[in-house]
Amino acid sequence: MQKMKNLLLLLLVGAHGASVGAELIAQLTPGASPAKVGAPYGLTLLDVTDGGPFALYLVPSGQDPEVLEAIFESDPQVVWAEENDDMEMPEHSGAGKATVIGAVGSPFSFYSLNAGFFQQVGWMPPASAAPMREVNVAILDTGLSPYQPYLWRNVVAEANFVEVGQRPYDVPRRHYSSGNALPDEAAGHGTMITGVVAQMAPHAGLVPVRVADSDGVTTSWKIIEGLVFGVNSNAKIINISLGSIDRITA
Repeated sequence: MQKMKNLLLLLLVGAHGASVGAELIAQLTPGASPAKVGAPYGLTLLDVTDGGPFALYLVPSGQDPEVLEAIFESDPQVVWAEENDDMEMPEHSGAGKATVIGAVGSPFSFYSLNAGFFQQVGWMPPASAAPMREVNVAILDTGLSPYQPYLWRNVVAEANFVEVGQRPYDVPRRHYSSGNALPDEAAGHGTMITGVVAQMAPHAGLVPVRVADSDGVTTSWKIIEGLVFGVNSNAKIINISLGSIDRITA
């Protein structure tokens, strides 16, 4: 995808990679058939992105994913391949922040509350009222609360790659996927990030993409699906507030 090269991709947090199971993600050369490329290696095609050259494969039972990854990546029809990793929010309890930074009401009512934040980034609040170039900003996160009409009025496209077929609502869903006893630790996180974008760039078109569940957990594949959707939605900036994680089990 040529447009992918023109994206400004903001990766806010990075960490360690960790395999989530026997799945491989690959970018294929233009025109390559995902099913045919994977067949000689015993890979079962699970999914492909819409309009993007990316494919998700199931590794055969008993195969070492890392060994197969290296072999598969040497195929001339494969640009790169890697395991489908777990990713998680770098911080939790996003719901507590979602009512602070431009998430509800008019952004002008939040200037005094966020004076320290504006000072850190060198932002002048009055500049938000000046004419600006209008661009679409995709927020790959937990989605956007259905109770924020001020933000939804600027939404130009939306997608949900967690509960496929549903709207990308950022609400508690009783998820315990982060591995502890606390559910929904990231509920509100996507709304908070969307509020930051709206506060800093009120002229931007918003593209909320739910790639992480309400506990803040996602996978590399869901993020790739979100990236492709953002590009197809003409987003010039894509924000991802996620980091990869290692899970240690006894």
